[in-house]
Amino acid sequence: MRKYALTALCSITLLQGCTIAKQFAEGVRCDGYCLKDYPGETLNVQRHDQLVILPPLYTLSIRQGNDEEVSTQSGFNDTFGKAFATETLGAARSYEIEQRYVPLAGLINPAFDNEPALRQLHDDLWAQDEDPEAIRDTTPLYGLGAPEIIDPVATRQLTLPPWPEEAFGDACCVLLMRVNGWSYTRGAAAANTGMAVAFSVLPGGSGYIPPSSDVVADAAVVRLEDNVVIWSARYIGPTNPVAMRRLLSPYFSKVYNANASLPRQTVN
Repeated sequence: MRKYALTALCSITLLQGCTIAKQFAEGVRCDGYCLKDYPGETLNVQRHDQLVILPPLYTLSIRQGNDEEVSTQSGFNDTFGKAFATETLGAARSYEIEQRYVPLAGLINPAFDNEPALRQLHDDLWAQDEDPEAIRDTTPLYGLGAPEIIDPVATRQLTLPPWPEEAFGDACCVLLMRVNGWSYTRGAAAANTGMAVAFSVLPGGSGYIPPSSDVVADAAVVRLEDNVVIWSARYIGPTNPVAMRRLLSPYFSKVYNANASLPRQTVN
């Protein structure tokens, strides 16, 4: 579907070139998933070839069959974080980026309560949004005219908690991610089994969302030496880590190209 839409746009704008049509289509329509990234101004000034993925913050709305919200669950999910890191590891290596996952337990500092500190960091980082269903509804899968996917971050400069340095080793950067979605109660899911897809990596509810529903996942890469957000992105699409690995693809590509233009550090 996307191919044919772009072909039509290219035919209309033949004199201006297909590149303009493709740029016009980006961010205003999606086939299966939507993704837009926002590289920071300092992404290209130094090498960024080691990345630590931190536990993602998830918010899950539990609903009945009539979409009435029963409860909301929110927290950090190591299971999802590990699965996401595993799925993106191959792509990271192909772009010559070292990547590893640090669980919540790996960030323990006796000086403060770790989980509230990480949650406060997320509160400082992200812009406040509508619920994920509202975002999905304003980003239709087909047809032009949807608003551009916005940059999810509220700031490009953070104050990181005093995490133990050994948790990050030689990494230059950390990835912060939040995942917002919804699930149905067991009774509602049983009535809609034929139209449901697995939401298996997140706890609570039935583990199902209807295929017409999407999660909204936001990502931001923070450089450790100056606490600057060097890249951010928003993804709307399927929940499973195999599909969500697309979220980091633009970062890997941009960092690889930037690194290729910079001299490698040498050890004397």
